[in-house]
Amino acid sequence: MAVDPTPVKMRAPNGEQVVTINGSIYTAYSDGYFWIRGADVSEAEGMGFTEFVDMPPGEVGEPALLNYPQQAAFRVGVVNKPVGLEYNEDKEVIIDLSAGNVFHLLLDDDLVLDNPPDLEQYVGLSGVIAIKQDDTGSHSLDFGDVWLFPDGGTAVTADADALDLIRFTVITNDTILAELHNKYGPPVPPSP
Repeated sequence: MAVDPTPVKMRAPNGEQVVTINGSIYTAYSDGYFWIRGADVSEAEGMGFTEFVDMPPGEVGEPALLNYPQQAAFRVGVVNKPVGLEYNEDKEVIIDLSAGNVFHLLLDDDLVLDNPPDLEQYVGLSGVIAIKQDDTGSHSLDFGDVWLFPDGGTAVTADADALDLIRFTVITNDTILAELHNKYGPPVPPSP
């Protein structure tokens, strides 16, 4: 039986950077993967190597690349499209981090950005939430207890049609560090 000579992109089981397979020395690339010759693939599999699975654009990406779970929000080959957020009858917004890491929310009522579920699966994930007041403005946004802000600064801009941005990073299974940036708009010309 002929062995396919095409190299296969694989990851070592213990994060090794240099391995020897059948007398050939392989070095990992910057993404942590090895290109294993076709003749050495079955030996590599026997050593616990796993093959990289290339996903079509828009599908869930390779989790080992960023150490996220299988349902991670990382997408291969495409820009993450903003995911619209909605609220339930209790005026709670619950972010599904498996849907992406770029979100937008129309603030058309006083709402609560609640704690996302399964945070332990997303430790290390960073993202953004664009928050836009509706054309009446003056709506507030409160936060669940896992959301921590510098100096407690969580007041969204109250102006009608105002645009704010939250940058966040999941630090632990019960902590999201976040920064609220207020009142995005066109540049203001300098004073004469």
